[in-house]
Amino acid sequence: MSLHVLLSEEKPTVVARWLDLLLEDYPPETVRFLKGQRDQFANPVGSVFRQAIADLYEELIGEGDPGRAVALLDPILRIRAVQDLPASRALAFLPGLKQVVREAVGSNGRSVQPPVRPEEWRELDDRIDQLTLLAFDVYLGCREKIHEIRFTELRNRTHLLLERAGLVAADASPGGTPGGALSPPVGVGPQAGQDGRGGRRAEEGEG
Repeated sequence: MSLHVLLSEEKPTVVARWLDLLLEDYPPETVRFLKGQRDQFANPVGSVFRQAIADLYEELIGEGDPGRAVALLDPILRIRAVQDLPASRALAFLPGLKQVVREAVGSNGRSVQPPVRPEEWRELDDRIDQLTLLAFDVYLGCREKIHEIRFTELRNRTHLLLERAGLVAADASPGGTPGGALSPPVGVGPQAGQDGRGGRRAEEGEG
């Protein structure tokens, strides 16, 4: 029997165990909620995980299109990225699929007659490795976007505080444009002497 047939037959078991592996990073009470609450509006994260894992497995044992695989990975990795998990933990469920499949199929498929050929296992492992590499790129992109958003929010908050303190003009841009330069304190600058030298001209005139 081919590995593809076995993987198709064992899909419910593999998907369930793969979901368990994905949820290992969460506390037990969170896992119970994510797995138990089936309402997608009450439990959007659990709904995303369940659907994406099932579709991703189907793609993995099917055509294995990289573009579709990235699209299926994206919702999972966006959630993982927001949770500030390091890449080693956020992506561990992908290489972990190798063991999940072997446990579901049996002792490397040797109990099946005829047994699964070694090259079939190598092909599956290669697909999982490729999927992991794609996921790494997607995850880094998500993390960079989050850092970008946080930096923009911090910059805008800082600009607002400076504006309230009178250190920047009210219409100054927080993006680093010339309009965002610090304003000089009252009484300092060209206005004081009309020529940029404070009261020197008046003193020279009197002399």
